[in-house]
Amino acid sequence: MAKKLGDKDTLRERELSRSELLGATLAAIRRSVGLTSGGLSIALERLERIGYICRSQHPDDRRSVLVEATEAIVPLETEVFGPLIKRMTALLDTYTDEQLATIRHYLEHAATAISQSGPGAAAPAGDASDPGAVERAVERRRASQPDK
Repeated sequence: MAKKLGDKDTLRERELSRSELLGATLAAIRRSVGLTSGGLSIALERLERIGYICRSQHPDDRRSVLVEATEAIVPLETEVFGPLIKRMTALLDTYTDEQLATIRHYLEHAATAISQSGPGAAAPAGDASDPGAVERAVERRRASQPDK
């Protein structure tokens, strides 16, 4: 059964998921962590040697390799991220489903904007690279809202 956007359980599952990179290709991981191919190769070899990940051939693309976390990483993840997950879960519990949907919408659109930005990316006029853009946007929004 599909869950609606903003559903607390859906957001918790994203927080508690072992990694956005589970079953990811090397190219996706490299883009995500910002390492060169060589640097990523060294890091993955070390992680595989100590049993935290395993690599396998992509079933649909023989040129690609999939990387998956093993169960050996769970105790380390729990130690490192357990307290954060508890605090984030408690924070999520303070929002209504409608508020969570708004937060999710913002984060998804912010992530898209961020991924389309960076060195060499063409910035649209009036975007956040303009130091006063945020303040002007807030003022326009305030001016367009009726007094409460």
